[in-house]
Amino acid sequence: MANQIEAECLVVASEECAELTKECMKILRFGIDDNKRKALIAEIGDVQCMLDLLGDIFKIPSDEILNASIAKREKLKTWSNLVK
Repeated sequence: MANQIEAECLVVASEECAELTKECMKILRFGIDDNKRKALIAEIGDVQCMLDLLGDIFKIPSDEILNASIAKREKLKTWSNLVK
């Protein structure tokens, strides 16, 4: 079971991911303009901060996170058009 700090980090990270999802959906529905771009950048920054904190709090080495990110990029090469 998560302690108080771990639980708070998980909650805030989840909330920030939801806010990023909301901004992404707004752009899909209405297009992007300067304000939506700024909002997207802010939410990406918030999520990045929480990802860093999750790694710190759960003592996940940055090389393990990098390896997971690289593995995801490799999957995307096969299953999407995002990475060439």
